[in-house]
Amino acid sequence: MLSFTLKAVGWLTDNFFGSLIGKVAEYTVDQFCVQHELQDDLDKLRTSLLNTKLIINMVDNMQIKDEDLKNGLTELLLKLKDAAYDADDLIDEFQYRELQHQFEQQGDEASNISSSSSSIFPPSKKIKTSISSVTSRLLGRGDNDDDDVTRVREIKERLDSITAEIEKVANFSDAYGPGRGANQMMRSVNRSTSSVMVETQVFGREKEINELTDLLVKAPDASDFNNQNISVLTIVGIGGLGKTTLAQLAYNDKRVEEHFQIKGWVCVSENFSVERLTKDIIESVTKEKCDLTSLDALQMVLKQKIESQKILLVLDDVWNEDKHKWESLCAPLRSGAPGSKIVVTTRSLKIVKIVGDADAIHLNSLDKENSWAFFKKCAFGSEDSGSNPQLETIAKNILPKLKGLPLAMRSIGGMLNANMDDKHWKMIMKSEIWQLPRDENGVLPVLQLSYQHLPADLKRCFALCSLFPKDFEFYEPELVGLWMAEGSISCQGNMRMEDIGSNYFHDLVGRSFFQKLQYGRYLPLYASYMMHDLMHDLAESISVAESYKVDIDKLQEIPNTLRHLSICNEGYMQPKLKEFLGYNKLWTLVLLHNRESLMTCMLSCGLFEKLKSIRVLILRDCGLKELPASIGNLIHLRYLDISDNDHIRKLPDSLCGLYNLQTLIVGYGMELLDLPGDMHKLINMRKFVASNKIISMLTEVGKLTSLQELSTFKVLKDDGHRLVELNGLRQLHGGLRITNLENVGSEEEASSAKLKDKVYLDALTLEWTPSWKDNAAVHVLHEVVLEGLQPHHALRRLGISGYNGAKFPSWMESELLPNLVVLELKSCQKWEDLSFIGQFSHLEKLVLQNTLLLEEFASLGQLPCLKVLEVGGMPHLRKMNQGLTDRTNQGKCFPRLKRLYINDMEEWEEWTWTEGVELFPCLSQLDVRNCPKLEMLPPLPRTLIRLMLCSVGLTELPRLQEGIDGSSRQMTLSLSFLSIEECPKLRNLEQGLLSQHLPNIIKIQIEACRELLWLPVKRFKEFTSLESLNIIACAKLVIMTEDENLELPPSIRDLTLSNCGNLPESLLGCLHMLTSLIKLCIRQCPNIVSFRMKSLVRLKSLILDDCNELKSIEGLRVKSLFHLRITGCPKLLLHEEDEQGESSSLYTLVIDETTRLKLSPLRDTLPSIKFLQIESSSEVVMFEEREMDLLPSLTSLRGLKLRNCMNLRTLPTELNAIPSLEYFEIGSCSLVQALPEKGLPSSLRNLRFSGCHEVLTEQLSKHLDEMKSSGSYSKLSHLGLLDTSNIEVCSKVFSSSIDSYTFDDQLSH
Repeated sequence: MLSFTLKAVGWLTDNFFGSLIGKVAEYTVDQFCVQHELQDDLDKLRTSLLNTKLIINMVDNMQIKDEDLKNGLTELLLKLKDAAYDADDLIDEFQYRELQHQFEQQGDEASNISSSSSSIFPPSKKIKTSISSVTSRLLGRGDNDDDDVTRVREIKERLDSITAEIEKVANFSDAYGPGRGANQMMRSVNRSTSSVMVETQVFGREKEINELTDLLVKAPDASDFNNQNISVLTIVGIGGLGKTTLAQLAYNDKRVEEHFQIKGWVCVSENFSVERLTKDIIESVTKEKCDLTSLDALQMVLKQKIESQKILLVLDDVWNEDKHKWESLCAPLRSGAPGSKIVVTTRSLKIVKIVGDADAIHLNSLDKENSWAFFKKCAFGSEDSGSNPQLETIAKNILPKLKGLPLAMRSIGGMLNANMDDKHWKMIMKSEIWQLPRDENGVLPVLQLSYQHLPADLKRCFALCSLFPKDFEFYEPELVGLWMAEGSISCQGNMRMEDIGSNYFHDLVGRSFFQKLQYGRYLPLYASYMMHDLMHDLAESISVAESYKVDIDKLQEIPNTLRHLSICNEGYMQPKLKEFLGYNKLWTLVLLHNRESLMTCMLSCGLFEKLKSIRVLILRDCGLKELPASIGNLIHLRYLDISDNDHIRKLPDSLCGLYNLQTLIVGYGMELLDLPGDMHKLINMRKFVASNKIISMLTEVGKLTSLQELSTFKVLKDDGHRLVELNGLRQLHGGLRITNLENVGSEEEASSAKLKDKVYLDALTLEWTPSWKDNAAVHVLHEVVLEGLQPHHALRRLGISGYNGAKFPSWMESELLPNLVVLELKSCQKWEDLSFIGQFSHLEKLVLQNTLLLEEFASLGQLPCLKVLEVGGMPHLRKMNQGLTDRTNQGKCFPRLKRLYINDMEEWEEWTWTEGVELFPCLSQLDVRNCPKLEMLPPLPRTLIRLMLCSVGLTELPRLQEGIDGSSRQMTLSLSFLSIEECPKLRNLEQGLLSQHLPNIIKIQIEACRELLWLPVKRFKEFTSLESLNIIACAKLVIMTEDENLELPPSIRDLTLSNCGNLPESLLGCLHMLTSLIKLCIRQCPNIVSFRMKSLVRLKSLILDDCNELKSIEGLRVKSLFHLRITGCPKLLLHEEDEQGESSSLYTLVIDETTRLKLSPLRDTLPSIKFLQIESSSEVVMFEEREMDLLPSLTSLRGLKLRNCMNLRTLPTELNAIPSLEYFEIGSCSLVQALPEKGLPSSLRNLRFSGCHEVLTEQLSKHLDEMKSSGSYSKLSHLGLLDTSNIEVCSKVFSSSIDSYTFDDQLSH
């Protein structure tokens, strides 16, 4: 069978040739060839390309068994693709030179030029800047037609020669005669499964099997079936997760067998033939052979066999995305009895949408515990790893690579089990999955099926993702921009390249190649995605011939066809760089998070002079201080990312000659002093990612007619910054913010922006700068300018800020803005009447902030679609009445409102409502802040999930809305999150919400309510879902004697008690009940003497601050903690518990006296501690004399912080003896005058200091400079080191459905 490697190379080569053929036919190439008399040669080249593509297709359809033939063809295809890359470089150079020629002909007015332009250019104008000499320098040759002809012919001859060789190999089988030739050809065999269980034991799928079997035996509901008697359940996930196994478990379940009269199992696989599948279904349900071939006859027989009987049919491994075929297959199945079910397993979310009636069961990776249990069974033959601890250690090191994928565990475990020799196991441990031997049922062959089913363009896009490290967070716009730059996106009619790329991306997500992250660096603004490690291995195996990702630990042979290179390991040795830079045909170079010295070395080696073919250059966070002028040599460059190099202050003028540049990313942290004056020459730039301040520096932005996004435009009275610059930018998508509109002098000038013609603009924000000028002339000017800024009717989001007119514009009507769903009006101080808002019946979000003259609301409650309402900053509003609570025709106020935010209403005293009116029937979040005079809230709906009150004058908590029968106590409230902060009038919380039945409450936070006396603590035991209880700075709280025998629910995972009266004494007596507790924080509790922690087996974080009388803690197991902080507890003595033989997991330790480290149990934890913080210590010296041997014991210590040690006079003498210290910070230790004589550890890679003695500051500054110049410096974020302050924050964010985040996850990170 033709190997997957050969097939993958063939697919990628075929796709590349398709793109190249299209490029040869582009307008600018044709123009160039006409001027340079290259038409005949280019036509011949195009013919050669077409012929070559046909040969590639022929090879792709061959089934070759002979290994030598496969290897030969693979090598020839790689040579062919290498020649195609060179051809693309040549054609791209022709395009560049044509664009350059047009600039010379038209000077600075060539704003309509682009590489995709097909217009006829105006007559030549005076050349303002001759750059023909630059052309010769950039291209390394003169503008010589003969030279161009020679190069085109050389490329053609190369292609023809390699193609001829491929044809010879392809025809080679004929030389062997029919017999032997037939042996060379073979058919691929479809995957086959059955209902018979293969696995004798299944791990970690109890939840999913229960869910699936419950759905299967669920009583039929008419709404489930759409009048078709049969419903469809889907199991979806990447290959190898165990979808088939889950289906087998359900199929053979006793309850399922008793529930259905007929059962059938069919493995669908890739061949979705309705006739074949119908025949297979008949044979499966009847257990008899069927010889029929006619679809009509087959379907009639099937219909008769299952008619009026309850059938269960499993269709395993479905790939078909043709809805018509699916409906044809299901037609006879509708004759089954109500309650009949089809179970479909698939890798594609698109198929789920086509076939599924209910929510799909999404299979995820196994958790760590079940992964280890299953992997042990596969590797050792049982769950007992036997008496070989060395092999067990190796197995534990292999397991993280498998990322919880059962097929990977079975496959790799089988390899280990075949040879129980530790050398064999270590070889597997050090290898990537894709480098290991394979069988047809192994993990990669299974995943390769997913790749094989991808459309051609997506194959190439996916392969490029191998350049990024595992666990890299992908962001759709960045990845799409990269694909565009590489030429991997094919044109589809008039669709934008970005839209096509977005479809590609979501297609890959739908096919499980990417997984959406719940958390990520771009949230909450944008979704982040990650590729499963084994999918990444698949991408590497596909692209191995032309891509290389540097890994210091696993250097491999570099292919001579290398075109894509990434270096994402800052530990990489510099001497190897020259070897990489010798590959001067690179299309892609990715440098992420590398040391400054690495970048310096690369620049000194002439990086930009050698990257003559580069398309994508990512230099993110690699210590770049200046972008060299030689960047202008990279004429093919389309994607440049220099973000997170915050020392760059200027971009070179030569950048403006990169006419092919599509994406420029400088990021949001860079503080450029200015932009080059000729940035408007970047005529193909589609995206410029930078801070609003930098984007506002762009001059003559109107000439960048290819721009697809412009986040902000600052209006100035200078030429190049006037509003008219927006006139020609008709391709703008997304959002546009126009600021400094006070610089617009008339309605005509405002109209010159032609916002009405911006068809694709989704969001528009119009801003005036607040000014001391406040007169009638200013008001009138604002009104006429706003009138001239009418947007297109397709606009969905509109914001107006700083507007000082009293009237709203004539275009602010629902007929002219029919699609408006978001309206934000901020600091529109003269608007008194907002009644016009009521006409926008489709509004989903409304923001009204700082509308100073507003005294009452319009009929906002009648907006039927409103989901989010934010109001605030209205100093004259005293009463919230009819306007905010008007009802719709259905008798409901705000029938769809989900989130209501009210803030900064300092004079608001009263919120009135009408009893019996259903207020906010869908409200899930209410946030009221800084309303000090508001004493009462209206009754709250049972749908409320989050309630946050801060600086509100409430005298009592709100109550629930009454039910139909007038009662409220028995109503179940959805409330999960309750936060009450700085409410000075609250004295008693025993009434209102906390007196209700709260089965879903997860977090209660009560803070700084200084007059609060009473809490309904006796009710806390009824809050069975409560996970976090934080009571802080409520010093007057008291517990009555009769309430002393309290109980807390065992669900609590986070408990914080700080300065809260006598409450801690009582609540700490409940600790033995909190078996789920992960984090305990006790602060400013002066009356606590001791407490017990015997049953807190899951505790990971303990914080004890300012508990002056605390003497002992019974049952504290220090070694099991992750984070421990003890400060301001001078009488506390830690006692050694029964932890002998246990390893310590303590990661961070914060103390105020180093003497604690001399005593057990802390002394026994020293080897495990990675971050030590000593703060507010009264010691004069540390780690001296008898404590001197403590520092070398900190063998794992990577971070040391000294803070507010006001008496400290010297740093520890043996500070340099800490072997692994990478980060040192000292702050507010002003008496320390110098570094120790032996200096700082050589392992140090980051250093911070503040508030130090001037001599010490000078020494530390010098040391920091030396670290940076030597290349040993790294950013703290690169060290992967958790700061103690971060640990404390993380420990507050524990497992909670309300925060959707787990403390356990944070610990694992």
